[in-house]
Amino acid sequence: MAAISTAVFSFLKAGDHCVAQTPVYGGTHEVFSLLETFGVQVTRVKLSADGNVDDFKAAIKENTKLLYAESPANPICRVLDLQAFGALGKVIQFNSTMLLKLFTLTGQRYRHNGG
Repeated sequence: MAAISTAVFSFLKAGDHCVAQTPVYGGTHEVFSLLETFGVQVTRVKLSADGNVDDFKAAIKENTKLLYAESPANPICRVLDLQAFGALGKVIQFNSTMLLKLFTLTGQRYRHNGG
């Protein structure tokens, strides 16, 4: 939570806009709710079952400074198309906590795929 909080509070100020995936980890949801009390507009986008980024793209505004996503999404474990998400061209914050736990439990290794 410290990393997520530090990143969002470093990038965003009153008048900025953020697009955040929903659902997210409960603590992360609270961080985005807190941002709204400081004058940051937050649009929450439901992660689609197929992981496409169309809703994220549609939510971007002129003052959008940050896109936030978790993949696999906590707690529903839906997976985002990371390459398409990265191509949206804004500052991106991505959390893969659930992925790392899954890989640890299954003995898989995390690999960077350029996304």
